[in-house]
Amino acid sequence: MIRPTMRTLGFRTHVALVVAAALVLLAALSRPWVGAAPAPLGANEELFDLHGPLRGTLQAAERWVSEPGGTSGWEGLGTWATVLAAVAVVSALTALGCWVPALQRISGQLLRYASFGALAVVAWQVVDIAGADDTRELRSGALIAIVAAVTVFVSAQGVANAPMRKRRVAPPSYSPPPPPPPLYETGG
Repeated sequence: MIRPTMRTLGFRTHVALVVAAALVLLAALSRPWVGAAPAPLGANEELFDLHGPLRGTLQAAERWVSEPGGTSGWEGLGTWATVLAAVAVVSALTALGCWVPALQRISGQLLRYASFGALAVVAWQVVDIAGADDTRELRSGALIAIVAAVTVFVSAQGVANAPMRKRRVAPPSYSPPPPPPPLYETGG
């Protein structure tokens, strides 16, 4: 019987995921993060229909993904867009810094905090935008940023938790050739 084994992603894969997700997070700032919500639907008591916060949720989710208009992250977030960009760049640079064995310990700790900062800023801004009032709603840039920030955070934990890399030491070389093996007498 063959038992299934679970394979985890390696150190290099986690570093690549952190760098790629940080770049996606930067690109998400140029996409629309918030847009105008349509006017609330009127009451229709004569039809059997949902009345409440779930009414129109599917149409809203479709607008979040497909609506091209809206305010970009750079314009809508103001100073927080710069903070988010800085945290994304620091995450990518510290993930690359973990390649160097001498810098791995300090880079790993900085990467933990930077990735948490990226996730916290994105989550806070998305909740702040979505919960402000009923006249605004999320757009594709915010949704892309959520996925990218979660990817940065999860992959960064894999990089920071990796065992310390050791410098490769060249195997010792012998200047004179090693002595010949001893001769054994056979027979007798």
